[in-house]
Amino acid sequence: NNELIQLNTEGNQDYWMIYVTYDTDSIRVTNNIMTGSDVSGVYFHDNNSMGTHLTFKNNILDVAHRLMYLEDVNMDISSNLLKHNSSYYGVQIQDESSGTVWNNTVIGNGSGEYGIKVFDYSNPEIVNNIVTGFQMGLQADAVVSIITNNDIWDNNVQFTGDGLPSLFGDINTAN
Repeated sequence: NNELIQLNTEGNQDYWMIYVTYDTDSIRVTNNIMTGSDVSGVYFHDNNSMGTHLTFKNNILDVAHRLMYLEDVNMDISSNLLKHNSSYYGVQIQDESSGTVWNNTVIGNGSGEYGIKVFDYSNPEIVNNIVTGFQMGLQADAVVSIITNNDIWDNNVQFTGDGLPSLFGDINTAN
């Protein structure tokens, strides 16, 4: 197991609080408070296509720009407060990323593009999150098989995308 946290040392990528693009097995970021008035949050990209396991838990991330960029990682993103104050995205999950995004609060200022966006063959489980204050709360352009018990509210559009499960967002009742 490798554990790596690289803070603002990746060439011209110094506007990310954490920027990791190395071949590594495991990355753990827990119990941190990360704030910045002119920075983005965290960027994780597995270059070796073997699937870095990312644990991002019990953190407070309050930044001006992008919150999280996750590319080709197996993730456990849980129990975080993620907040930003710009027109950029919240949590972007792409390139065959998998794992679970659960028990997080994702807050925008009303002008951010989307709270959580999933695309490029990614299929994370999205469970028990609060997403509020974005143009789109949840955008699923890749097939997401498990989206349950989320509170997606006060966004211009609550959810959209061809990857949403069948009947997602429909109220079904039977007597």
